[in-house]
Amino acid sequence: MELADAGDDLWRALAALQRAQGDWLADLAATCPATGQGDAAFAEVFRRWQEQLTRVKLQVHRAEGRLLGFVHSPTAGLVRRDTPPPPTSPSFTVWRDRIEHWFVRIHIDRTYRWLPGLRDEGEEPVRRDLATDLAQLAELVTATSPLLAAIAQERDLRTLEDLAFTRIIAPWRTGGMAALHPTLRWLDEALVDEGEW
Repeated sequence: MELADAGDDLWRALAALQRAQGDWLADLAATCPATGQGDAAFAEVFRRWQEQLTRVKLQVHRAEGRLLGFVHSPTAGLVRRDTPPPPTSPSFTVWRDRIEHWFVRIHIDRTYRWLPGLRDEGEEPVRRDLATDLAQLAELVTATSPLLAAIAQERDLRTLEDLAFTRIIAPWRTGGMAALHPTLRWLDEALVDEGEW
């Protein structure tokens, strides 16, 4: 596959990730507004978030696969120019406070037990907080969305590999997935409890 074709595949995958992230973040902001009450129909909210975050997870994996194809294309290895530092994003605390306020309003306990490692039989469950997980995801989406928009606008093959890996895929793999996996499991169990299939 030629570099330009591999670049097009990667750009399309990153654009799909940008759309998926944007849909979830807009829904989160509308559900947990800085002012006001937000959406109290929590079962419907959980169903939407489950669908939206599953799309995000799929698009992260898809972009990672397209990045691998780009790196392995025959003419890869172009000279890279310096990339700007990532933009600052709203504070994690701001997101967590908004999400905590919403959970208090709907009267649902957001704490849960999580088993960090399934293969270690001696591993003890730890207490986690869904508001913290959601805030970590919101902060990551807020930080990566402008970068995804810049990548789409510039379409520069010289910086594509570096930006896609260091600023998008790596943050999702190192921190995002650690919050995303338990969040999706929590949402799944909450919907089962509510009788949603």
